[in-house]
Amino acid sequence: MKLNKLLVMATVTAMLGSVVAGCASNNNQQAGGGDNKAPVQELRINLTAEPPALDSSIATTNPAFTIMNAINEGLYRLDKDGKPQPALAKDMPKISADGLVYTITLRDGLTWADGSPLKASDFEFAYKRTLDPTTKAKYATMLAWIKGGAALTAAKPEEIEAKKAAVGVKAIDDKTLEITLERPIAFFTDQLSMPIFFPQKPDFVKAQGDKFGADADKVIGAGPVQAGILEPPAAACDGEER
Repeated sequence: MKLNKLLVMATVTAMLGSVVAGCASNNNQQAGGGDNKAPVQELRINLTAEPPALDSSIATTNPAFTIMNAINEGLYRLDKDGKPQPALAKDMPKISADGLVYTITLRDGLTWADGSPLKASDFEFAYKRTLDPTTKAKYATMLAWIKGGAALTAAKPEEIEAKKAAVGVKAIDDKTLEITLERPIAFFTDQLSMPIFFPQKPDFVKAQGDKFGADADKVIGAGPVQAGILEPPAAACDGEER
């Protein structure tokens, strides 16, 4: 797969631009004035290999996960202690007393990179597409404990649509996603941070067909920059602790 260098550069610039700009501004002020030209600041990322696909349903390699985590986002992200924190979700899930039903509300104003609104149904589409046996997702088993998930992965061609309709993931409205599990899974919220649980834009995916995720122009993200929720990390400029 040809991975356009612009994809990586745009990702890095978008994700870290606010931090770099802030540090450059501080450096200028410390140097004695705003007219001083800031020193060149560069960030280079060395990928060990080109990702074979940037399709969150079928990706299995670390290089693919690195890029997808930079340009897309899940309902939750893991913090420095490995604990899930709200990302595209407004808050932590509301879990039923029996541990089976997760109700998740999305943040306000979420959009895809093209400016179109991100909806709860984009998660429903993504999860059902991953479980669809025709997608041939190697990690589909990670979604198989969603109610009806295992039945869908094992469905015969003529059974797929009926089995897909019975899967326990449903967009209640544009901002509310309901997920029903076969049995309680204590770490399910943690799993929702993984790329295989990222949303997918249905019309974009369908338009790309089997080329979805195959190159830079065949990918669309809904990451922190598009969502407007990226917060500069608590990093220090010039090695100074904050």
